[in-house]
Amino acid sequence: VQRLLVVANRLPVSARLAPDGTWFLEKSAGGLVSALLGIHSNYNTTWIGWPGIYVEEGASRDALTAVLAEENCWPVYIEEDTVDLYYNGYCNNVLWPLFHYVPLPLEARLAETKNLHQQWQAYPHANEH
Repeated sequence: VQRLLVVANRLPVSARLAPDGTWFLEKSAGGLVSALLGIHSNYNTTWIGWPGIYVEEGASRDALTAVLAEENCWPVYIEEDTVDLYYNGYCNNVLWPLFHYVPLPLEARLAETKNLHQQWQAYPHANEH
C-alpha cells in the first residue's frame, strides 16, 4: 500500500472533550475530506493539520495527540484567535478568492471582518507552527 501525506488546514476529524475528560473524534465535513474518502482504501494516509480546538500543553494535549495518532492524524495546535484571523480572515477573504478566480470586492469584505494587516500577520504566525 502506498503512503499519502495530506497537509491541510483541518484534520479529517474534529476533537471533542467528553464530560468525563476523555477525548473523542467526529468526522469533519469538508471538500478535501470528502474528495479523499474514495482513495482512502488504496493509501496509508497520514494527515497533518489543526484538530479544530486549541489545547494548552500538558496531559490533556498529550491525551488528545495520542487519540489522533490512532487515526494517523498529527495535530498542529494553533491558538483560536490566530485561527480566526489567518483562516477565517486571510485565507477565506484573500487566498481562496485569488486561487479560485472569484472577483470579489475585497475591500468591502475585509472592512466587515478584521483589518487586512492583522489577518496577514496571523497567516505567517500560523504557518510557523
